[in-house]
Amino acid sequence: MNRWRLWFLAGTVAALALAITAVIGAATAAGPEGPVGSNAPLAVVLLPGVGRSELVVVDLDSVTVVRRVVLRSLVTDIDGDPASGCVVGAQTGGIGSDADDAISIVDPRDGRVRYVTLPRSDPSQVECSEGRALVLHSWVDGSGFAVSAVDLASGIVTATGHAPDGTGMWAVGGGSVWTSVATSSAQVYSLVRIDPVTLESAPAGSAGITPSTVADIGDSVAVIGSVSGDAAGVGRVALIGSRDGAVLATGSVSALPHGAQLAAVAGGSLVIGDWIGESPESDALAVLDSRTLDEVARIRVGSAPCALTGFGDRLLVVDRVEGVLRNVDPRTGAVEWSVDLGVRDLLCSKVVVLPRGSGAVLH
Repeated sequence: MNRWRLWFLAGTVAALALAITAVIGAATAAGPEGPVGSNAPLAVVLLPGVGRSELVVVDLDSVTVVRRVVLRSLVTDIDGDPASGCVVGAQTGGIGSDADDAISIVDPRDGRVRYVTLPRSDPSQVECSEGRALVLHSWVDGSGFAVSAVDLASGIVTATGHAPDGTGMWAVGGGSVWTSVATSSAQVYSLVRIDPVTLESAPAGSAGITPSTVADIGDSVAVIGSVSGDAAGVGRVALIGSRDGAVLATGSVSALPHGAQLAAVAGGSLVIGDWIGESPESDALAVLDSRTLDEVARIRVGSAPCALTGFGDRLLVVDRVEGVLRNVDPRTGAVEWSVDLGVRDLLCSKVVVLPRGSGAVLH
C-alpha cells in the first residue's frame, strides 16, 4: 500500500466506520437536465467524502459547474479515458469488511454511472489507456499486489495479474503502466513498466531516481522523484525514451518542502508540485521546460495545490484548502479563472480533463 493511500485511509478511518450503505449501481446526479454539450472539453474533479465520493464536472468553455455525480462509496483515485469519454473511479470503500470491489465508469456528459465488479476487493489506484482501465488493488498475496484490466466498452475484466510486492505509485505513459517497487528493506524504489494488455512487468531504468510519479511527454516519459542522499526538499527529474529507455535529459528542483511529488504537462512545460497530505503545505510549483528539464519559472498558486493536470498550454490546479479549481498560465502563475467546487478543506483531490469532442460508451 503506497504512502499516500496509508495517509488517506488513516485520516478517514473514523468516518468510514459509519458504514457504506449505498446499493450497487446507485448514483445521484445533480446538474442541468440532459447531456452536457458533446463538443465541450470537461474537467472532472474528485471530492472524497464521508462514505461516498463526489465528482464535480466543469465545462471548460463556459467555466461553470455543470454536474455533480455522487458515487456509491469512497473513491481514492480517478482517471479519464479520452477514447471513451468516461471517467473511471477506484471504488475503494473502506477498510476490512467496508472495502468495495468495483470501479465506477461515469459518463460526465449525462451523469450515467455503471459499476463493474472486480475479481478482488479494495481497488486503490486506476489509470486508463485506450479504452481500458488498469486497476491496482491494495490486496496483497504471495505474488504481490493484485491488478485488474477492464474493457470500458463492455465492462468485462479482460485480464488479471500482479504488480510486485512493494508497489508504490501507479501511472500511465508512453503506452505502458509504470509503477515503483521497493527493492530493499531500506525502501529504495526502482521503476517497473507493465504491459497494459498482458500485465507482464519488466524493470526499467530511471537514472537512479526513486520515482513518485511519471508524466507522458510525446515519445518520452518524465520520471519524477528523488535520489538517495539528496538534501531535504530536492526533487529529481529524468526524461527517458518510451521505447528504448534511453536517458534523454535530467534535471532537479529545490526548495519544495516535500521534494518532487506531483507532475503535469501543460504545453511545453512540466509542472512539479510537492503535495503529499502532510505539513507544511506549500503554494509553490516548479515549472521546467519539458524537453531540456531546465527550470524556467517558480510560481505560487492559492493555498495548497494538491492536484494538477494540463489543459492545452494551461494548468488546472485544485486548491485543497480553498476548494477551488484554477486555470493557470504555468509560465507566469497568472490565474485566468477560478471555479468554486462547493467544499472547502478537502482531504485530497484529483482532476482529469476530457478533451473537446470525446464521446462516451455507456448505453
